[in-house]
Amino acid sequence: MVESMTRHRRTPALRTAAIAIVALLMAATVSFFGLGIFVYLQTSQLSSPTSASSDARTPAKTSKKIEQVAAENNAKAEFYDVTASRDGHRIPVLSFAIDGNLDRDTVVLLHGLGGNKEGVTRIADMYLKFGYNVLAIDQMNHGFNTAHHNMMGVGESEETLDVLTHVAAHQSGDKKLALWGMSYGGETAALTTAKAPTGMLDYVVLDSPLLEGRDKVRRVLGKDMSPKSPFFRLASSSGEMVWKLRQGIDYADMDATMQLYQRQNELPPILVIQSRQDKTIEPHMADRLKDTLGDRVQVQWTDGGHAAYSATHTEQYRMWLAEFLEEPSGGRP
Repeated sequence: MVESMTRHRRTPALRTAAIAIVALLMAATVSFFGLGIFVYLQTSQLSSPTSASSDARTPAKTSKKIEQVAAENNAKAEFYDVTASRDGHRIPVLSFAIDGNLDRDTVVLLHGLGGNKEGVTRIADMYLKFGYNVLAIDQMNHGFNTAHHNMMGVGESEETLDVLTHVAAHQSGDKKLALWGMSYGGETAALTTAKAPTGMLDYVVLDSPLLEGRDKVRRVLGKDMSPKSPFFRLASSSGEMVWKLRQGIDYADMDATMQLYQRQNELPPILVIQSRQDKTIEPHMADRLKDTLGDRVQVQWTDGGHAAYSATHTEQYRMWLAEFLEEPSGGRP
């Protein structure tokens, strides 16, 4: 009887302990999902579109610069949209066509985080002087692009392929097709290169490219946070889980270096321009890309700030591009 009474007293205690454990597990699960949702929202809303209206005006100062670049290079400048194959949203394009002729060597330019197609006119001017037509686009959730969120370069690369396909449809077989991307646009360019049909691209230039999806998470949480810290690992894992649930992609899909490695024998030549003093995109990403792909990648190391070399050393930058584009056999190794 004493044993029965003891068991009876234990039962409520065990029940209380079990309830407490379940409550703790539920709280931990909610916290994990909550952290993941926070990371997802912060990394999928890295910028915001200027307007959903296709009638929105380009600022007068920017418009004057576009007109100047077009006039100096005898090019026709125009704005139009390409429809995204993913979901039909609008991809705004700024096009420069020398002599109005679409059947020329052409480069597609990809701006950085928070930028837009009008912000790459300096690079557009360089390529126009090389005899290339130029298309610059607003990436997802930037400028006048009507996508409602970023996709860490993965969805953006699909958009870029849509634009490249549009360009190729107007080119004859002997014309070259190139891709240039800066910073966040560098990741898009790299992922696009990994997905492009063999032979579509002849040259790819990555200026200060962001190449690793996990690094975006670290920037959301604080770029001084160690990737080895337990909190970073927890936040990174929870964020990846939500990305997978919401968009069907994970950090492996955002790892441009490994995506390129899977196509290493089919890649066009790649030029990387990267500063050793870059505090925004750490130089180790360019090192990793070079170590992984070997001779298919050239790296021009610079000094100074993030993605600043084309502005601070314009002639040297122009010379590197010219030498790269003039390599024999379409620049292929």
